[in-house]
Amino acid sequence: MINKGITWIVLALLLTASATFTATALSGDNIYIVQKGDTLTRIAHRYQISWRELAQANHLENPNLLRIGQRLRIPETASSAVTPAGGTVPYRVQRGDTLSTLALRYNTTVQAILQANELEDPDRITVGQLLFIPAVLAEDIPHLPLGPIQSVWVEPGVIEQGDTLFVRVRVAPSSQITITFDGHHLPLAHDNSGYWTVAPVSALARPGRDTLHLQAALGGRVVKLTWPVWIVQGNYAVQHIILPPAKGALLDPQKLQEERDVLARVWAKSADQPLWDGRFLTPVSPAFAISAPFGTRRSYNGGPVNSYHAGCDFAAPGGTPVVAPAAGRVELARPLAVRGNAVIIDHGLGVHTGYWHLSSIKVKPGQMVKPGDLIGLVGTTGLSTGDHLHWELRIGDVPVNPLVWTRRSFP
Repeated sequence: MINKGITWIVLALLLTASATFTATALSGDNIYIVQKGDTLTRIAHRYQISWRELAQANHLENPNLLRIGQRLRIPETASSAVTPAGGTVPYRVQRGDTLSTLALRYNTTVQAILQANELEDPDRITVGQLLFIPAVLAEDIPHLPLGPIQSVWVEPGVIEQGDTLFVRVRVAPSSQITITFDGHHLPLAHDNSGYWTVAPVSALARPGRDTLHLQAALGGRVVKLTWPVWIVQGNYAVQHIILPPAKGALLDPQKLQEERDVLARVWAKSADQPLWDGRFLTPVSPAFAISAPFGTRRSYNGGPVNSYHAGCDFAAPGGTPVVAPAAGRVELARPLAVRGNAVIIDHGLGVHTGYWHLSSIKVKPGQMVKPGDLIGLVGTTGLSTGDHLHWELRIGDVPVNPLVWTRRSFP
């Protein structure tokens, strides 16, 4: 095996070469031109052969020494070029994993995983080990059929549990377009670049390949297209919470269900177009520490770990101002048994944000708010063990990591 400590290439032309090259395999001559950043292992993986075969075919005395522009002959036994569309998928080994089960889950092979990670023994992986799995391939991305769908943009191509998927589609004029993900029709917005939408990936979504379904109709013709979405496991911890006796009664199943019913009616109602613009603010100063991140698996009073934290908790002291992170309409502003004094803002297109455990509510239902408007004060009402703000963002009824929306702009 190539020594992992020297797998980077000594590029003889690195200091002098200024031209850029297109990563191209000349299939007629079975020739590959070495590009900046290539290693023999990566090139071999692209053609699904071993680096030893590639080295032998090119009479390489030192497999760690390549140069930009060098022409490598690809053996006839190699497959057609397989180029990662979004790089490899990072995966942290879990208890019970084997390379065989990972290969099946990510639609790849054990040999491909071995080559991508420069491993020799398929039986020697350890819990917590970081692997890079070659799963997102260019050949997975469908060719657009002739018809009303002109272009599709989906990002990120590899998405973590609890993240938000952004989809943009350009179609021919007068076309009717629908997009479905995880069994739900996604509401669509329109701008000069076409239609766009956001889709939630649950914090409990099964890692592996999922599918986005697109359908466009024009003049009686209907075109259907499926688009791959690769989901990777989030690095979520487990939190064991002990509630004081006075708070434990709030876990009563009937009270929990009554509150879920109230919220379900709120999540189901949303403006049909986005009310926000640009990145979201954090509802309290980002200087406050995050005491419980999104997605943390939870156990209450020694019970089973059967839920997860659907928002992000900020360790802000009681009375700290809470502001609207983006424009929207207040849909709920009232006390709830479990969530305490609560505010929910509808931002349109199925997107809502929620603010729990407030000591005081400063807005009313139906009120329009702008970024930075005061909506309440931090407290510890409801099912809470101390002053903090629980901030939640949902698309439909699915919670996603709200901090993602402070780092990226949708659209």
